[in-house]
Amino acid sequence: MVYENIFKERRTHPRKKTCIPIGFEFNDVPCSAHTINMSGTGTFCETNTYRMPVQTKLKVFLMLPRSSEVINCYGIIVRAEDSHSDIFGTRTNRIAIHFDGIHKSEVEKIVSHLENIQ
Repeated sequence: MVYENIFKERRTHPRKKTCIPIGFEFNDVPCSAHTINMSGTGTFCETNTYRMPVQTKLKVFLMLPRSSEVINCYGIIVRAEDSHSDIFGTRTNRIAIHFDGIHKSEVEKIVSHLENIQ
């Protein structure tokens, strides 16, 4: 039996591995993280903030390398993984954030940055 298209890919932009700082507000508290991978419409990141549930809404702040412009948008947590220990033994949480309410011009900036990554 062929299992083609059982899990149809829903991403409209490809993901690329990249590690850049990202800020967000969770319940009006500023938090920070770093990306593990990213696309024009979302990111998978690691944070030392306590675990946040799926469907949590965030305000996201992102400054791409070699840019002085901050990208502001809203995001929603679409996946949350159990805590991990990073290379220093610090407990971290990994979350996937879908960018919501992001302007097309901001998506284009992110995509352009990702296309330049080797």
